[in-house]
Amino acid sequence: DSNWRNLCAAAAVDDLNFHDSRHFAATWLSKKIDSLALAKMLGHRDLRMLLNVYYKEDAASLVEKLG
Repeated sequence: DSNWRNLCAAAAVDDLNFHDSRHFAATWLSKKIDSLALAKMLGHRDLRMLLNVYYKEDAASLVEKLG
């Protein structure tokens, strides 16, 4: 916690918390890896939380993955 606060202070960022960075990383990773791998990486035992919050696959990206 203190490392996070020190980094934010050094970057002159006032309104960013650790969960914001986790959410950003999880959302970015959801575009790179499948939902089960992401759940394992983040420590989610229930996929519903992961799928509702982080994994926001749109139709265009699904079509792109299918080729």
